Amino acid sequence: MKMFKWAMCFCLAGICAFSAVAQAKTITLDKTKVLVPQGWSTINEDLKFKKGTTVELNSNGEVISGTLNRDIALRPTGWRNMINDYYEESNNSIFYPRIFHPFTSVSIPMPTYAHVRYKGDKPITFAADGTVLSGTIDEEVTVGIQKDKYGLVTFNDQYELSFYPDGSVRKGRLNDDTFLRPYGWQKGLIGDEKAGFVEFKKGNDVTFSKDGYVTSGVLKKDLSWQLPNGGIVMLKAGSVIYFTDNGPSMQ
Repeated sequence: MKMFKWAMCFCLAGICAFSAVAQAKTITLDKTKVLVPQGWSTINEDLKFKKGTTVELNSNGEVISGTLNRDIALRPTGWRNMINDYYEESNNSIFYPRIFHPFTSVSIPMPTYAHVRYKGDKPITFAADGTVLSGTIDEEVTVGIQKDKYGLVTFNDQYELSFYPDGSVRKGRLNDDTFLRPYGWQKGLIGDEKAGFVEFKKGNDVTFSKDGYVTSGVLKKDLSWQLPNGGIVMLKAGSVIYFTDNGPSMQ
């Protein structure tokens, strides 16, 4: 019996130890390191995480989130919905004798293979398939806000762009004044003539539901909204409006 109890204790201790190892963990880097994001099948020596920052690792020691040490091109989760799949690289070359054209500047379109440049010194989060769920972009990105519907929106660089796991846009900063449908528009915009679309102001963050409806943003113009109790509220332009199941609220 004693032997059996000792064996059981040993097995339980082993299980606990294994569980502790298998759990995700957060570490602080003592130096800049090359680490592998979750979902990657190879190592990129240029992908390094910054010294002195914290990194969240999964049970396999792969990066879930961290801080890049420098700018680098990575593939966002919504890459299939992007349209700007190239960048222009300038090349100064000698094509003719110097007496005519000493230098000619040529702009050459280069494929990005659906990659976007992300900023270093900023947090970044990877999806299970290795794409970027959330990060600060270093170039403007034009992307469809819903996976299976047409509708392109351009988001500002130098700000966070995040996605839902299915590739739909979750958050970004508008590059232009943009007509979008707010969450709850079917009931709130009675008698509307623009099929539920209202104009949101450029240069401000906007968040979306999984269905592509705006859950927060800054209106370009004042907007009348009908509440569930039949009352009417005026939503002011220039304020952050939150659209919820209980109706909109202003900040």
